[in-house]
Amino acid sequence: MVKDSLLGGPSADTWKRVGTGKRAGFLVPLFSVYSQQSVGIGDLHDLTLLIDLCQKTGCSILQLLPMNEIGATFCP
Repeated sequence: MVKDSLLGGPSADTWKRVGTGKRAGFLVPLFSVYSQQSVGIGDLHDLTLLIDLCQKTGCSILQLLPMNEIGATFCP
């Protein structure tokens, strides 16, 4: 039922390309990705290590939590 909705909607071409099957992956905030080689919080180079981990464990998704600035009142 959900699959039919995805494949019948405006983003159907994308869903056909990536598939609608179950997947596994990681969802992390960038500041939590840290290694011995890090130059500081938010070092994008550390993502390569996490990508390697995804490949080794068979995960196909690596999603980062939003990296937006917070508002003046500390609310998005």
